[in-house]
Amino acid sequence: MAVKECNFCKKPASDEVKMKVCAGCGLVGYCCKECQTKDWKVHKKTCKKQHKKPSGNPHLRDGKQKDIPVLWEDQQRINAFGRLNNRMQELLDDAAVKKTAMAGLDDATGEIECLLDDDACKIRVGELYVQVSNEEAEEYAAEQKAAREKEIEAIAEEKAKLRVEMNKLKALLYAKFGNTINLETERNDD
Repeated sequence: MAVKECNFCKKPASDEVKMKVCAGCGLVGYCCKECQTKDWKVHKKTCKKQHKKPSGNPHLRDGKQKDIPVLWEDQQRINAFGRLNNRMQELLDDAAVKKTAMAGLDDATGEIECLLDDDACKIRVGELYVQVSNEEAEEYAAEQKAAREKEIEAIAEEKAKLRVEMNKLKALLYAKFGNTINLETERNDD
């Protein structure tokens, strides 16, 4: 909406006089800051009326939607989604730990290859350190890395199954509740 004249001094808009529109209501304009300041005592009454928020539930769009009753089945679906989401977060944490362990095994393998002394390696078994040859240490690291890779693959498979179940529940719950329910998680699940 183009403002044609200053709301205070009534100076018409032109190429030389650009009107600055009220940021509050966007309905009136002013030729300069001084006019805006002088008119504020009068304009604020109408400007604030324009900005009154609709009463009602703030989670509902424009306060026009009605509350949707939550049935027992709906609550069971919400609870199931929560359990699946918690399991997904646990899997994400486990995967991060396994990936860190794999990076450590890669570093250890590189360090073993750099050793000059053939029997300078010690591997940790539980709380004990056992002296082994470099070849045995490399084999142990390779075995541990393969085990971590299998565990990460199992975690990825379980995450994929959880995603399918969570998407089914999201579809059902969003279909009934729309934007009045939030099923989005903050963490990235990849």
